[in-house]
Order: sequence, then C-alpha cells, then structure tokens
Amino acid sequence: MEFLSHADYNIIFENKEVQGTPVELLEIGNLSVSSGEIVACDPLVFHDIVPLSKKINPGNYPVKIYIAKTENAGERYAVAKLELSNKKAEKWVLALRNDDDINELKEKGDFFGFPVDAGLGGIMDYEAALQYDKFIESFVQKKS
Repeated sequence: MEFLSHADYNIIFENKEVQGTPVELLEIGNLSVSSGEIVACDPLVFHDIVPLSKKINPGNYPVKIYIAKTENAGERYAVAKLELSNKKAEKWVLALRNDDDINELKEKGDFFGFPVDAGLGGIMDYEAALQYDKFIESFVQKKS
C-alpha cells in the first residue's frame, strides 16, 4: 500500500522562490548504490540500520540539496534529494521502512522519518551503512 506525501516537492525543485523565500540548488555529487537499498538517518546518531523498504537499481545517483535563503534564520537546507530519474514526479510516496505501520499516521501531515539528534541527515547505501557502523564502533573502542 502506498501512502502519498502531503507535500508536492516539485514546487521546490522547479522554482527559484517558494512563498517569498529564495531557493538555491546545491549539487553535492553522486551516491554510489551497490546494494539497491537506501538508509536515511542522522549519520552520527543512528541506533539501528534499517533500509527503506523500496529497492532501487544499483548505480550512481545525483544528490541535490535545496537551500532556503530565509530572511530571519539565514540559509537552511530545506530538502535533500536523491535523484533516481530526471523525469518530473507525478506523485510523492512516503518512503517507509519495513517496520513502519502507516496505520499510525492519523493526522494530515503525519509522517515517518528519523531523529536528527546531531542536526544532520544522511542518505547512504545499506552496505556502506553497515561498514560505517563497524568503523564507528571500532573508533569508539579505540578512543575508550
């Protein structure tokens, strides 16, 4: 079952200004996906590595950041996009993990996501996430 997003992100992707706020595109490179599975998390604070339930074809995909240039709060990263296709999206489906239960989403605007305890968000290949987790564990043990 698909759960459609309440937002139309094409508005951000197609405009240099949204509701009076300038938006700037920052292309940060490609994500190499070897497993076909994606993990979205705060890369400094993730407690379990659970990939999103939908798989993609292995390959290299552009990562784009859309920066909102706010008047009162300065520049803010508003949206990170892993671009799977250069075609315009016709609908936006909420990315879920296998253990997410859409029945928990009761109010308009409810969504699943991840906590950003360190103030960061990351998108990575599942196999890379497992290796990164091993590296962090080893690093912490060496520093203890």
